[in-house]
Amino acid sequence: MVKTMKALAAVNIRQYERAVASLEAYRRVVDHGWQALFRYGGVKPGAVLKKKGVIIVIGTDQGMCGQFNQLIASAAVAEYQILRGTGMDVAFWCVGEKVVDTIAGQGSEAALQYQAPASLNTVHTMVNDMTRKLEAWKTTRGTEFFYLCHNVLSGKAGYEQTCHPFLPLDNSWVAHHKDSPWPSKCLPLLGLPGPEMFGQLFGQYLYICLYRALVQSIAAENAARLVAMQAAEKNITELEEDLRKMHREQRQMSITTELLDIMSGFEALNSSDSF
Repeated sequence: MVKTMKALAAVNIRQYERAVASLEAYRRVVDHGWQALFRYGGVKPGAVLKKKGVIIVIGTDQGMCGQFNQLIASAAVAEYQILRGTGMDVAFWCVGEKVVDTIAGQGSEAALQYQAPASLNTVHTMVNDMTRKLEAWKTTRGTEFFYLCHNVLSGKAGYEQTCHPFLPLDNSWVAHHKDSPWPSKCLPLLGLPGPEMFGQLFGQYLYICLYRALVQSIAAENAARLVAMQAAEKNITELEEDLRKMHREQRQMSITTELLDIMSGFEALNSSDSF
């Protein structure tokens, strides 16, 4: 079973890494759209007026992942305390029932809860729903700040935690895209009015940020499972060696006992013959 789980985890990691790589290629196209808009469209993001935020915490409902949920929940709560210290009103959106329980165990509650996705198709559906709810919260509650807390692949321990904002789009973000060099000598033409193009690009930006975070988290989950299975395999090997050692000791004791019995019987026979 351990070997099967290791193989499945390794295959899944590769699958989700390819999904992230494909998304990055698409992100570069969208970035070129931002670049053209900010340089030639004369559009800038609006001012941020309210200090309300959401931390989206991504965990897993699957087992055999070690402290996957505990670590990301602790990182999210630490980020929450920092933001609360600045006077921001912050709520949690949680992906995965187990991370909801972990967040609750540290004194916080989830305002919105999702089941952890099990496939790329599920991720697509969840991202679309998250995007709609995000827009609703911006409109009805005045929420402007959105953060993502999730695990990502790491070469050291298999995965590590990351927490970063993806909204609002600030001036430094706009300046980065506006000042980046255009990749060709052909200047772009805007096919839509500036505000309409901004709305289209903004929707793609949200999709990319949320999709990438969810897929990276699933890849990290499989890395955590792979590490756990490697540890289990090591423990099994050590247990097998201990059992072999015990077997050898028991066998040697049995042989020694039998030899002692034979020698005792031989000495008894010799003693009876002498009489």
